[in-house]
Amino acid sequence: MHYLDRGIEPSLHLVYHDATKGESPEMNVETLKETAYTIIDQNRDAIFEVADTVWTHPETGYKEEKTGRYIARLLQELKLPVKTNLAIHGSRADLQYQKKGPRLAVIGELDSIILPSHPNADPVTGAVHACAHHVQLANLIGSVITLSNKEIARHLGGSIAFIAAPAEEFLETGYRLELVKQQKIRYCGGKAEMIRLGVFDDIDAAIMIHGGNNYEVSESYNGFVMKKITFIGKASHGGLAPWDGINALYAANIALDAINAQRDTFRDEDTVRIHGIITKGGGAVNVTPDEVVLEIQVRAKRPEAILDASQKVDRAMRAGATALGATVRIETVPGYMPLKNNRDMAHLVLNNIHRFNSSLELEFGGHRGSSTDMGDVGMIMPMVHPEASGCTGAFHGKDFCVADREVAIIESTKILVGTVIDLMYDDASVLQKIIEKAPVAMTKAQYLEFMERLSSNREFSFT
Repeated sequence: MHYLDRGIEPSLHLVYHDATKGESPEMNVETLKETAYTIIDQNRDAIFEVADTVWTHPETGYKEEKTGRYIARLLQELKLPVKTNLAIHGSRADLQYQKKGPRLAVIGELDSIILPSHPNADPVTGAVHACAHHVQLANLIGSVITLSNKEIARHLGGSIAFIAAPAEEFLETGYRLELVKQQKIRYCGGKAEMIRLGVFDDIDAAIMIHGGNNYEVSESYNGFVMKKITFIGKASHGGLAPWDGINALYAANIALDAINAQRDTFRDEDTVRIHGIITKGGGAVNVTPDEVVLEIQVRAKRPEAILDASQKVDRAMRAGATALGATVRIETVPGYMPLKNNRDMAHLVLNNIHRFNSSLELEFGGHRGSSTDMGDVGMIMPMVHPEASGCTGAFHGKDFCVADREVAIIESTKILVGTVIDLMYDDASVLQKIIEKAPVAMTKAQYLEFMERLSSNREFSFT
């Protein structure tokens, strides 16, 4: 029976580690980590099971019904209070330690991409976890197993919110915009929607680890906006009387050329990227195209640069419509904010990576042109989003796979847990100092106001 028919039922077979048999001796950070690694090793089959289950049953953003329920049930099985149906299919479980202190979010992502050419893609939907989100969810559950263990918990302070977030991959824009119209969501990105709904209101900092080909802790990532652009012309017979028509495809071509002419206006340091596809280019070869639809992403390193590039794209669209006497509708929706990793948290991650890879020459820094909605979280609190290792093939490519399960799943869980222990040991004093020191780019209110500035839906007619 197919997964969509039967659902996923939780089945964690855990080993409950308690070597002390009584009063636990005081542990320093290093001995506590070694105990945590033992717990992870003892429960490796359960952690692998989570990754394997999610891998074989992929679902795309805001459609993660079964995956969301599966992770929520596992969190409940681990005896934590769980809030469900957050941003449709997300969940949050809270772990409160005895010693008061700040609250840290540990995050995993529920959704997959669509790539029908991948050999493991769902034959019906084309969905596949060629994004390593199944590894993230294994990391998430592995961290809950370990950090909720009594032997570990008695030495940690503050509290942890374990969050399963929906819709990180920005896909199926039409479907998500329909959800917006139905007022089921406001934002197409899952973490942005969670921020709006207040899921992060009581959280002071956040961490996750993203599966990857090679260990990397970049300083920053691009953010982006998404545009759906519709050119409306006038149909006519392409051979008999083309002069009676208004060619919407030609208008779109002129607009795309105008975008290319803008590239010299972008500053190198803003790493602007503009890319898109034509999703509808006409109906019949002998009919002048009267409706052409484009989807375009506009990326940049700074929020202000995103706004600037977005406005220039809009000008180019209007220019194309003007030239042909067409109408153009431009719908702009916020994607993700640029990401900037917290330096202090990043160095803690690096130390934990080097613990297992002592010969690896890896430093904090560099910029990635890709985007993630952890950037949205990073606007309102300190956070870190490192890349792990153990996968091969191109991300979002048909050859992507987990090549080394030990490194990709178990070692990355240890790195995540080790970093959390560094942050939360004793009274979470390390995390508290980071929070006090870290500059916050925006308040939640400022973030939501900026997101609304990125949103627009306008029509320009030049007929």
